[in-house]
Amino acid sequence: MINTTYEIPIIKSQEDYEKFRHELQSDIEHLSSNCDETTALGVEIGKAVLNYYKPKYSKSSIKATRLGFNKINGSHLQGCISCTYAHLVNTFGQPHQDAPSADDKVDVEWSFEFNDGTVATIYNYKDGFAYLGKEGTPTEKITDWHVGGRDKKSLEYINKLLAA
Repeated sequence: MINTTYEIPIIKSQEDYEKFRHELQSDIEHLSSNCDETTALGVEIGKAVLNYYKPKYSKSSIKATRLGFNKINGSHLQGCISCTYAHLVNTFGQPHQDAPSADDKVDVEWSFEFNDGTVATIYNYKDGFAYLGKEGTPTEKITDWHVGGRDKKSLEYINKLLAA
């Protein structure tokens, strides 16, 4: 049975949002398959409500934007992201380290600590001029980036910020 009235819940957590999203999404899918002008409007309203209540992630969840070696030491690859250098700069500002690493494997790097203590780094690895010389990819053209941290939350947080 399709719910025709919705009490807009107070969304206090990701769990609250997911529960509300699940209930509303199933009705949206049903309405979409049996669509007339009235239900089409209902579908659009439902999508707008979901988008409005979707938890937002912002740079305000970052406590520090430039971490020293002691903070990032021990972090390691958690996953990779695909995006342009310009998108990273637009989202996080200029790289915190823009000189090649001592071993020339990294050309640029951003490092962050989130409010819950999660540490994350974003860096290119062995594909730039520092490691490959003139065969390397210019930093501004790199689209495959590594995300480092101590656990998968670092990758999750970076993905959420990039999508915000």
